[in-house]
Amino acid sequence: MKKVTLNYVPAFPRAEQKILEIFSDNNTRMVVTKGLLQAILDNLPFNILVFDDNARIIFTNKNFSNLIGYSNNELLELTLEQFVKLAIADESYDYTRLPKILSGETIKNYTYTFKHKNGNLVPVRYNSYPLRVESNGNIIGCLCIIEPQEQ
Repeated sequence: MKKVTLNYVPAFPRAEQKILEIFSDNNTRMVVTKGLLQAILDNLPFNILVFDDNARIIFTNKNFSNLIGYSNNELLELTLEQFVKLAIADESYDYTRLPKILSGETIKNYTYTFKHKNGNLVPVRYNSYPLRVESNGNIIGCLCIIEPQEQ
């Protein structure tokens, strides 16, 4: 069984993780650079959106960018309010969810409709989790896994 520790070091853009250390059973260390980490996350079959504890987007993977039509660079550092204005078609966005998640609550199976950059509407279902630093358990943000839904 491998123990994974994420060393969170804010950088510009803040979404970039400098190092992900993966420990094997015999505690030998293999360092995965941020480029490889980005490639791994981009190739997962999930749409990933991450907010920090200040409600700013700090990470999106390529699948999420493709889902809504905006590049990673267009999304990074947007506040939650800016993101909602840019990409959420629903007028009734629930701003109470993020503080709950940042307090440790997991919220699953809630839905919104994204406005793709090209104008198309994309219904989605979210599952949102507190993002923790394993070494001390502190919550550093919100990890959203987003699935497109049938229209």
